[in-house]
Amino acid sequence: MIFIVLKIFFCLYFVFGFLAGRELLLLAPCDEALIAQNPHQYLWSEKLDGVRAYWDGKALYTRSGKKLNPPAFFTQNFPPFAIDGELWSKRGDFENIVSIIKNKNRSMEWKNLRFHIFEVPHQQGDLIQRLSVLQDYLANHYAPFISIIPHSPLISPLASILKQIIQENGEGIVIRDKSAPYYTGRNKQAMKCKTYQDRECKITRFIQGKGKFEGMVGSFLCQDGEKIIKIGSGMDENFRKNPPSIGTIITYKFFGHTNKGNPRFPTFLRIRSDSDFSTHFSNKGKNENQTND
Repeated sequence: MIFIVLKIFFCLYFVFGFLAGRELLLLAPCDEALIAQNPHQYLWSEKLDGVRAYWDGKALYTRSGKKLNPPAFFTQNFPPFAIDGELWSKRGDFENIVSIIKNKNRSMEWKNLRFHIFEVPHQQGDLIQRLSVLQDYLANHYAPFISIIPHSPLISPLASILKQIIQENGEGIVIRDKSAPYYTGRNKQAMKCKTYQDRECKITRFIQGKGKFEGMVGSFLCQDGEKIIKIGSGMDENFRKNPPSIGTIITYKFFGHTNKGNPRFPTFLRIRSDSDFSTHFSNKGKNENQTND
């Protein structure tokens, strides 16, 4: 009896300890001045607007550690080591990607997704050497739903690369120090560059709309650290009619700061991919393919 209790305890300790303790690589805001000092030190790639996912060698998890349940065909021949990336289909398809992942009735539509890899955690060497570990594995194991994100030298000016990606309806670019070893947390060896800045906050209150938004959400209050931000733009009709629950984590974009240090022109961008979508997507897939305006 004691043996069984101990076995259950250690199993639970391992599972919850793993989920709570795992840290991931995070992107710092773009520092163009730092990049300009030595542009040849960096590689760039497109920042995909997908769902962050982490394969630990056995199962697929969200950024916050929630286990995903992809169909078996999707993870067939996935490697026995960790890989980190984005579940993605195409530009401007974020809500549809989330709906596929969350909806058990759409499991066959995982065939429209690919796991786009930007990091191979815990491997030795620089960025390209770590990605080569996965490249070598894929050369001998057919895994059609894994794709390694191309990383290119920063030859052209950063602004021109970013402008081209934005013109093609991309979200932005990621800049990586090509010689940096693998690490977790957020520092300037990996940065995201966009035409706007973004942060996350927690919804604390909804405010009823007026005029054309009467009977719907007009705006909402969102907590970002010690600041309470009012956001009234960027939501589509489905969000305004079927808002997510209080406490949902969202990403908002803004354009610099005011003299008081507040985000300038805060605009709703998306619900965080591993947050509570049950309400927002309860309308039987309505507007699943519609992106935020």
